[in-house]
Amino acid sequence: MPDSTKNFAIDTSNAPVGATTVTRAQFIDILEHLNYVSGNIRSIDELATGGLLSIDGTGNANARTLEASTGLSWSNATGAAGNPSISISDPQSAWNALHSVESNTITNTKLVSVIASAGSYALPAPPSSQVACKVVINSSSGDVVITSGDLADKDALGNATTSVTIPSKNMAIFYSDNSGSWYLQNSSRLLIQ
Repeated sequence: MPDSTKNFAIDTSNAPVGATTVTRAQFIDILEHLNYVSGNIRSIDELATGGLLSIDGTGNANARTLEASTGLSWSNATGAAGNPSISISDPQSAWNALHSVESNTITNTKLVSVIASAGSYALPAPPSSQVACKVVINSSSGDVVITSGDLADKDALGNATTSVTIPSKNMAIFYSDNSGSWYLQNSSRLLIQ
């Protein structure tokens, strides 16, 4: 707390303070009944349970517990007996959760795009300074054309690639390097242009 802020307050209900003087016993009693003034320290002091703490900027503190999520589990979630640890309790559920899916759109926020309407779709630029993977599944009855100015692949003549055509009921997998280029996993069924 800042130097100009009082850190403690006297609990006059449990340790009455005389109007002019106090005895030694009363003074000790007053010191033993000091309370933290409003703020984070007081908020922490008043918590009934320990564990992980969440503290905001307005003087509130809350005990928190790490909770299991899809396919994941925790041991010692409050940290009461040492460091919490995380494990994969259901590998298939965790795998499915990681393979997030979007429909009829292609973004960088989902791993898999399932396209049910034939047409042209833009592949966004890969995340900067990261390696990424994007799976595009064409479940439509026609061709899906993926366009991007960030494709690193070359066509049969060695020209820069600007689009990839995914025939009906096929898929394409794109990987990025950490310098902003997409690479297409080789497939003889795809038309690279």
